[in-house]
Amino acid sequence: MELAKADFASVFILDKDSQTLEVIGGYGQSPEIFTGRKFPISEGLAGISTRTMKTYISSDTKNDPIASNSLEDVNSEIAVPIITNGQVLGVLN
Repeated sequence: MELAKADFASVFILDKDSQTLEVIGGYGQSPEIFTGRKFPISEGLAGISTRTMKTYISSDTKNDPIASNSLEDVNSEIAVPIITNGQVLGVLN
């Protein structure tokens, strides 16, 4: 994560049936905090990235209503959908 100068990163996989993103791995945080947690695709940057199939960038998560579920010590965030054959598989956040 040095290239992106990121303190945290998470990989989400999409569960189409429940319309949630499940954290399957990460960097910079204790794995037990996030691994296995699910977030609805109706919320957050990862959710909007999933729904629109586009990268979403927030340079000020404290004042961005879409980034309302960001970690407290996160100031900026990027969500990149993982797409294959026109289908979202998950999100790199």
